[in-house]
Amino acid sequence: MGQSIVLHPWRGDSPTPHSNDHFLSFLKSTPKEGLNELLDGGLYTSEVTEIAGEISSGKTQFCLSLCVSVVMKARQNVVFIDTCGGFSADRLTEIAESLYGEENLEHILQSVKVIEAFDIFHLMTALQTIKDKMVKKVDPFYDTLKLLVVDSITAVIYPSLGGQQMDGHGLMVQLSLKLRHLAADFSLCVLATGGKTKIGITEKGIEDWT
Repeated sequence: MGQSIVLHPWRGDSPTPHSNDHFLSFLKSTPKEGLNELLDGGLYTSEVTEIAGEISSGKTQFCLSLCVSVVMKARQNVVFIDTCGGFSADRLTEIAESLYGEENLEHILQSVKVIEAFDIFHLMTALQTIKDKMVKKVDPFYDTLKLLVVDSITAVIYPSLGGQQMDGHGLMVQLSLKLRHLAADFSLCVLATGGKTKIGITEKGIEDWT
């Protein structure tokens, strides 16, 4: 108890100008109070936002609640990339039923696609696959994709820094660019969870902001 999560938009040097599309202005429907105010009213498309917080501070819970809200209120689809085994279909079901009833459960579950990627290589492959499907329009699911969740980004970043620093840094730069360009090129809201030390995306890669 007493633990908190903090949200940090990664702004300032995005590849394209901010869209000003106030896409998720209904964050007040989530269990965490005050997050709307922290983000000046909600989450924006065309940018990456990070949730920083300690273990068990509610980051995944917030992401799951947001997934349900996007499906039901924005009528858009969600991709949830699970890098640490934290995704719970049972918990998503509980949230969906509590907010919108059993009659909407099937629609919500069909609108949230879960991808497992337990290292940085699988994560980058998953991001590239998402981009390819959105460009080629071969899968109708991606025609209405609006939210991309990466839970958690630190789970794949920090192991890549062990031993071979130069290789790890290069991978971080590639990952940062993929996330930023996915958000900007396809007007996506990209939400990444991290640890209690917040990180940020710059043209040089993903950096610690301590």
